[in-house]
Amino acid sequence: MTSDFKRISFAVTPELEKSLDHMKQEFFYNETHSHMIRELLPC
Repeated sequence: MTSDFKRISFAVTPELEKSLDHMKQEFFYNETHSHMIRELLPC
């Protein structure tokens, strides 16, 4: 099975982590973290 996605990782500050956790709970509770990040990053 092939995918067009590439795997990356990045470091976040504690403040950004808190914001991402809040976004996950409020708006992306039914989605994966990966999906949330893809939606939040501009194209």
